Amino acid sequence: MSETTTTKPDVSKHCTSSILLRMPTDKPRQAGMDRWKGPHSGIISAAPGLFEYRQIHLAEHNPGRWPATRDIETIIPEDRRIDWIDWIAEVTFENALSPLAGRKQTALAFEDEGTVGFHKFLKKELTPALIATGELKELRTQVFLPWNEKTWDTPNVAHDNPEDQHLHASVILGFADGTARDAFYTTHAGHLTELLAPHASAIHAYDVETTLTYVKESEILSHSAD
Repeated sequence: MSETTTTKPDVSKHCTSSILLRMPTDKPRQAGMDRWKGPHSGIISAAPGLFEYRQIHLAEHNPGRWPATRDIETIIPEDRRIDWIDWIAEVTFENALSPLAGRKQTALAFEDEGTVGFHKFLKKELTPALIATGELKELRTQVFLPWNEKTWDTPNVAHDNPEDQHLHASVILGFADGTARDAFYTTHAGHLTELLAPHASAIHAYDVETTLTYVKESEILSHSAD
């Protein structure tokens, strides 16, 4: 009689901020990317209270990888495409108080009914379905807080977008290789779309060029790790 052993996935929960950043158009794209990978990364890495700091560099061209489906936007519109926002700064804090100190309005936003409902769907339904595909090497999920201007009051930098263009969650999928990625979309995207349909009006799937880690488990790395 044989026994089947199921390996439980390694799960951790953190407070994370993802910031979509666009390179200046008056300089070559690569020059801007090199600056953010170099001097700027050191500034962020030195901030207190960080558990992890990653830069997620998107591929230069991203028309939308999720298969076309009725009633859900999967082809990314030109005026909303993140590939003219070249990379994502993903900052994970050691605890929820690190980014929330003095931000009472942000703490209250956690109680927003829509955010809580979508978070429940992501945690209880979508995440188990993604794990069950057996194709993933890494899975990271985030539900974004409602937009609040006081949370993003950076001088001389615009952070607001029209309400109908707000993104509500981020799901990062990691694969062993391109073959595993293609198998995921071919075999599992249809079922996952059915699961998402009652909750999402758009699924914008981007290819990532590279991911660089500068802080890991509260330690600043001597060099960035892919």
